[in-house]
Amino acid sequence: MNLRKTDLPPPDAMPIRIKPKGLDNKRQWYLYDEIRQFVKEELQDIVTPLHFQPKNPQATPSSDTEIEEHLPVSKRARN
Repeated sequence: MNLRKTDLPPPDAMPIRIKPKGLDNKRQWYLYDEIRQFVKEELQDIVTPLHFQPKNPQATPSSDTEIEEHLPVSKRARN
């Protein structure tokens, strides 16, 4: 006796891939500002990368200085 529903995919079929939304702007800045210091230096750009959106989404930076102030001195633009 077969008790399965007929609309089931074949056993060798892969499920539909769901793409996660990711972290919101506030959470990404929290990780960068508060957690980055506890991550090994060689992993900081992977685990807590610099987020290129302003902290306050209503305020748009007039220049790149808002983002650049968070960069290590070695990665800042040289004027």
